[in-house]
Amino acid sequence: SSRVGQPITAVAAFETVGLMFTASQIYQLPGRGPERNGTGDFDAATVIASPGGCLDWRSVLVCPAGCYFQMRSDMLMLLTRGGEVQWAGKAVQDTLALFPTIVGAVFVRAQDLVVFACNDLAGSDGVLLCFDLSNGQWFVDTIGAAIASVSELDGRLVYVSAGAVLQQNTDVGTGAGALPTLRVEKQFRVFPMLGQGTVCKVMLLGTYLGDCTVEGFASYDDSKTWTSLGQQAVTTANLFNPVSGAALSAGDPVTIIYTPAR
Repeated sequence: SSRVGQPITAVAAFETVGLMFTASQIYQLPGRGPERNGTGDFDAATVIASPGGCLDWRSVLVCPAGCYFQMRSDMLMLLTRGGEVQWAGKAVQDTLALFPTIVGAVFVRAQDLVVFACNDLAGSDGVLLCFDLSNGQWFVDTIGAAIASVSELDGRLVYVSAGAVLQQNTDVGTGAGALPTLRVEKQFRVFPMLGQGTVCKVMLLGTYLGDCTVEGFASYDDSKTWTSLGQQAVTTANLFNPVSGAALSAGDPVTIIYTPAR
């Protein structure tokens, strides 16, 4: 046995190193621990430098990047395998604040995807917070009902909601539903500090999956407000494959160009 002096809220492990969370601290527990015959012991628990502990054990998830955990209702953190605590969920902080109850977390290994099932405080609505480890991007999938649990089956995401089990489609754009609404936000600096210049055009390169509408926005005040750059319809009626000249088909490249208003 080993003592940490506070109630333990969650446990996890990095291979042979145990992790213990309290509401305010994180401890690591090295050593082999007891053998099959009962001899041996763990080493003394040591504190990992962290601004806080774990709020709910259901948020704990170990993956190649490290160990994710919910430190506060709106803060999703990552304990790296090097022992550093990072604020991994900063980009989805506002969403997590609206849906602070994490009921489950899963690592979909085949897609290199980390998923957290989150409900609102009333338990009437839920979302899936998805982090693509390969591209370092967060995605929010709105469900419209509370989520009971989340898991993985045959390399695809599975969740339970409203008494039904739902499994992720085999490929993007398949199934009877319409294409999902997707928001992509990109921050970039095109000039050096204190430099001057002009942004003439912004180009978006994508892959055609089905007819949709794309709207561009630009912020001139550090993301406080957004100005529309207009909508463009991506359809087989008004766009063509740049190579063959034929109407668009699934998998063709699509280029959309926006000209900022100033």
